Amino acid sequence: MNTVQYIDARPTKEFWLLSLLKAVGYVALYMVTMTLFSIINELRLYVVSYNEGWDRDKFIEVAEGQSYTVMIVSAVFTLIVLIALQVLFKKPLVKTFHIKKISLISAVCAFITGVTLNFALNVVMSFLPQEALDEYGESMGTDNIPILIYTFAAVIFAPLIEELIFRNFATSALRRSMPTWLAIALTSIMFGAVHGHWIQMCYAGALGVLLACAFCYSDSIFPSIIIHFGFNSVSLISLVMETVKMTESEIHTFNVIYTVISYFCVFACVAATSALFISIKSSQMKEKRDALLKAAMQKSAADAEAQSGEWNANGQ
Repeated sequence: MNTVQYIDARPTKEFWLLSLLKAVGYVALYMVTMTLFSIINELRLYVVSYNEGWDRDKFIEVAEGQSYTVMIVSAVFTLIVLIALQVLFKKPLVKTFHIKKISLISAVCAFITGVTLNFALNVVMSFLPQEALDEYGESMGTDNIPILIYTFAAVIFAPLIEELIFRNFATSALRRSMPTWLAIALTSIMFGAVHGHWIQMCYAGALGVLLACAFCYSDSIFPSIIIHFGFNSVSLISLVMETVKMTESEIHTFNVIYTVISYFCVFACVAATSALFISIKSSQMKEKRDALLKAAMQKSAADAEAQSGEWNANGQ
């Protein structure tokens, strides 16, 4: 009598632990690199401040002004390390980095989702105590930051490197050993944890869920990067407004318009997010149809070639 042996294909605890350590390792690479470059820059500033006789306030002002420059340098260095690791282990960069083309509609919807989500966040934050908001504003530390440096650091490099670390590598590593929903939850918690203030931790964690869902659903790194890019780009408005001199009535009018836009964006964000996932699904269905059509045409051509071979054989 033949017996059928069933193999338990569920991931072992060791594999779960290995995947978790791998995901944490990618996050640690990002954090350690940024910390290391920050320490190096502060040591350099200590030497300069000693030679030039800076006081404590001057040192803090210069250090804060260069913090986003340090962010750019550490992001570039981390990206180089990530690419070097893939080349070292002979992994295909396109597949490893999930470089998969998305439609123009998906890209536009992703950007609108990020922008409207940031505006909608203002509605939620308006219910928080003013003391907490003031503390949050001070923790962001955007004073004395050149707009161009801030744009490259917070709007371009931060979305790029954070999506590669948290979604592309960390989420992908966890999905190999656990359900997708759990991988998304864990990486979103990590993503929130690396953001300093508790308010930023909360909304970054929630944003991480959306970014991870977009990444997993599309199997492409581009939607999450574009959403993140759109979200961070809104902060440029407040940075630019700090350089504009306005009267009290003009400030009041601006705040009213900003509030109205924020409430409108609550609904616009839902619509844009829905449109994004619908467009991704539509693109996937089109790719599937094209693949089936291509396979059918190849099969038809092969059958025709085989039949032609039989006719030639019979003719001979």
